[in-house]
Amino acid sequence: MILTMLTMLTIMFLIMKHPLSMGFILLIQSTLISLVTGMMSSFWYAYILFLIIVSAMLIMFLYMTSVASNKKFMKSNKSIIKISLTTLMIIPLIFSTNLMKPMLTNNEKMMKFMPMEMSLNKYLNLPSKTASMTMIFILFLTMIIVIKMTNVKTGPIRQKL
Repeated sequence: MILTMLTMLTIMFLIMKHPLSMGFILLIQSTLISLVTGMMSSFWYAYILFLIIVSAMLIMFLYMTSVASNKKFMKSNKSIIKISLTTLMIIPLIFSTNLMKPMLTNNEKMMKFMPMEMSLNKYLNLPSKTASMTMIFILFLTMIIVIKMTNVKTGPIRQKL
């Protein structure tokens, strides 16, 4: 059910045009992805993943609110029809066999025999270590750039005409 909701939200994301609605869909998707990750492995990894995604979204939200003008939500019939059609197309997937059940039962068997140190070890080894360090560096660099771009004394980033 979670995977079908993720699919439906991905299709709805392509339809949306307003930045706030897109950000809300991203927030829901990141919550669902961290839930799936928590069911597959430890919830500690899911919590860290959720914090990283939400912090990146906060940086994007800060940038969008300072650059983009205040748009109002426009309700059009085309978007309502598109959303209802995607919902109708994905409803059969909800009632199909559960795709997550085999993965969850296999994971529970594996977690009984694996101590916490062994599960953390795979994230600190060389292939995953470089990806983790790269992500940390990119997020740190993005934070520094956003802080340098926004000056509290001068106001928002966008220029007033």
